[in-house]
Order: sequence, then C-alpha cells, then structure tokens
Amino acid sequence: RMPPVILPDVKSNRAPTIVGPDKVEVEEGKVANIVIPITDPDNDDIKQPVLVEGARFAKIIAPTQTAASRAYILQLSPGLSDARKDPYLLTITA
Repeated sequence: RMPPVILPDVKSNRAPTIVGPDKVEVEEGKVANIVIPITDPDNDDIKQPVLVEGARFAKIIAPTQTAASRAYILQLSPGLSDARKDPYLLTITA
C-alpha cells in the first residue's frame, strides 16, 4: 500500500507594482528627482536590483524602505547633448 502524497501549497509570486508618471519634462542642465514607489503584492522583499533603461542621463537612487514597499528615486539630469524632439521612453524593472 502506498503512503499518501502530500504536496506543499504552491505560493504564487506576482510581479512588483511600479508606479511612475506618464510624462516628465526636464530642462537641459537641470536635475529632476521623481519618487517611484515599488510595492510587492505578495509582501515579499524586493531583492532584485531596480534598473532604468532608455536614457544615459537617467538613474535610480537607493530606496527608502518599509518591508515590501520601497520608494526609489528616478533622477533625470539631461545635458545639452540630450535634447531632442522625440520623447525618451524609460523602462524601470524590478
């Protein structure tokens, strides 16, 4: 006779939620710091690095944190050579 098979509960892992503005305008030579809240719907710690792509003048600054919610800073500091007519599309991943 076979013993019963007990399977552990499978925990779903939903992706973090990243909230940012739809549009930001920054003048050449100026710096804009935008708060980007990132939360985990499963209340897991956000351990992977947060990255920004799409413009060399954009960077992520270390978060302030409370458990599974962190407020990162997206810093934009375009120089004179960064001006253009078409908008930049920035992608933030966590």
